[in-house]
Formats: sequence, structure tokens, C-alpha cells
Amino acid sequence: MKSKRKSKVATQREIVKERLLAGSKLTVWGCIRAYGFNTLAQRVYELRASGLTVLSVRVPNSRYYEYWLDETTIKAHKSEIAL
Repeated sequence: MKSKRKSKVATQREIVKERLLAGSKLTVWGCIRAYGFNTLAQRVYELRASGLTVLSVRVPNSRYYEYWLDETTIKAHKSEIAL
């Protein structure tokens, strides 16, 4: 019998997308602390593959990246929802 619950991957992807669309900047450490998962890079890869333009920059003196969306992408998404 199949479970009707969403998979962890889908839920993580939704969390990342919602936070990015809210204008947040995300790092793996922030996701670990706030949401309990460390697969941010994989979720960003999946969002990019689905057509979302996620920007990133390497955090100075580390091997980690910070991810965010530009204002144009956020506004475009909000206008799509309003339709």
C-alpha cells in the first residue's frame, strides 16, 4: 500500500523553493539548523533543472555556497500566482 505522504525530497524542494521565493538567502548550514537537512545543493540543482534561475556565490573562506533568487524572478513568480 502506497503512503499518501509527500517524499522527503519533494518536501525539501518545496521548502527551498518557498524560502527562495520569499527572498531569503540560503546556505547549507542554515538549512541544517532550520529544517534539518543538508541536501541544499541537490535541491537547488533540481530547481534549476525545472527552470528556476537560482543564483549562487561561494561563501568566502569555505567550500559552501549561498543561494538566492533575483528580484525579477521573485516578482515574475508572484505575478504568475496572482493570475
